[in-house]
Amino acid sequence: MLHALRKRFGRGAVMIGMAGTLLLAGSPARADTTVRLMHVDTNPRYVAVWRQLADQYQASHPGVKIDLQFLENEAFKAKLPTLLQSDDAPDLFYSWTGGVLKAQAEAGAVQDLTERMQADSGAWAKSYLPAAMEGATIDGKTLCVPLKMSMVGFFYNRTLFEKAGVDAGAIHTWNDFTGAVQKLKAAGITPIAGGGGDKWPIHFYWSYLALREGGGAAFKAAKAGENDGFAGAPFVQASEKLKALGALEPFQPGYLGTRWQDTLALFGDGRAAMLLSFDDTANRLAAA
Repeated sequence: MLHALRKRFGRGAVMIGMAGTLLLAGSPARADTTVRLMHVDTNPRYVAVWRQLADQYQASHPGVKIDLQFLENEAFKAKLPTLLQSDDAPDLFYSWTGGVLKAQAEAGAVQDLTERMQADSGAWAKSYLPAAMEGATIDGKTLCVPLKMSMVGFFYNRTLFEKAGVDAGAIHTWNDFTGAVQKLKAAGITPIAGGGGDKWPIHFYWSYLALREGGGAAFKAAKAGENDGFAGAPFVQASEKLKALGALEPFQPGYLGTRWQDTLALFGDGRAAMLLSFDDTANRLAAA
């Protein structure tokens, strides 16, 4: 059975970026207009929701056609940068905040939406959580429209935990967590499904350790070159903890080459006891 070990292990903002035409519900559209949206999701359930929304918009805006393209994560990341440098860029596209969004802005691939967001006393901006707007804003400019905010946490297999004698409710500290890893190993169970083949799933471990060691203030100071930058104490401590976790060999053999979809399957099939993933992982596993 699938259960969440922590509801708030961490949180990241995921946005949808804008390039070219800005699609706004209720805004006038030119006749015979095709709007292209490119998205990173291939889950049939989510694709169906997007198609329904597009159909509703088309029905109320004659002459407008919405072309939806959905790609797997890595294929999306490989294709989008090339399209953004061409005359065939999508009008709307899914993206991520932080360094990715900043690079897209510097390349001139996204619109500055600040004026629109702040119109009518900031009505549009106020319709989102402040944290979402903060993620969408770089150097004082709102560069994308928030789509969703995700929490990242550990999911665990109750059956495997019981087999190893691990009480999920008793895991409160990092030492508790590494102790659980050791118990699972001793019971002949792979503690964690690791997806190093796509790189980003593994970075969660260091990132969230660093956030808990130093908080957001440490990252802001490091980016400004203060407190020894990323060689400062919180980041060193996070690295030391991650190194200690690695020494326990918590992942399946060959995890550095395991792609994310295979990682989900590994956990979903009960071949690993834990998975560090997004809050909607249960829905994705159910749809797989």
